[in-house]
Amino acid sequence: MLDAVIEDRTYRFNPLKDQILKRGIIDTYSLSPKSNEWIVLDSYVFWSARLMAPIIIPRWFVTDLASVPKGLRWLISVNERHRLASLPHDFGYWLNRVSDRIDGQPRVTKGVWDSVLKDFCKQQRVSRWKTWAIYTAVRLGGNTAYTGPQELLFAPLKHRQWYQNTYPLYNLDHSVGEFAVL
Repeated sequence: MLDAVIEDRTYRFNPLKDQILKRGIIDTYSLSPKSNEWIVLDSYVFWSARLMAPIIIPRWFVTDLASVPKGLRWLISVNERHRLASLPHDFGYWLNRVSDRIDGQPRVTKGVWDSVLKDFCKQQRVSRWKTWAIYTAVRLGGNTAYTGPQELLFAPLKHRQWYQNTYPLYNLDHSVGEFAVL
């Protein structure tokens, strides 16, 4: 067992096992011009045994949560267990795009991030054939997302303020994640 302080909180866990140390809050991104985006309202903390490191998905991160092409939705629904597994994968792809601008941020290859997705699909008990299909899809078709242009990946300040006013009980701090506003 390992004790680690992450985001001012101590976690005790097995570092050889992929796990979600903190479940945050994610909601439909109501203010997005795209219909399939989600926004993280409270951070998630994942532990990746492959990376031997935490993956912290900060508040205000915007993601499509495992976009599945419409033609394949009869096979893999967009609303299944693999969605949560896609969160560290999407964040990892974003980190690749900005790693040259974040001091001390190591570059992790696309193959490793794709394997992290596969690891968390297993952790979330996604069936083997779906895990294989999802993994194969990102291996074959994820290059554009991994190397593509930097799009809006954190909510702009005016959207953060809207969420603060709409969800006052969440006690949202609109400045968290501001380092990453592109």
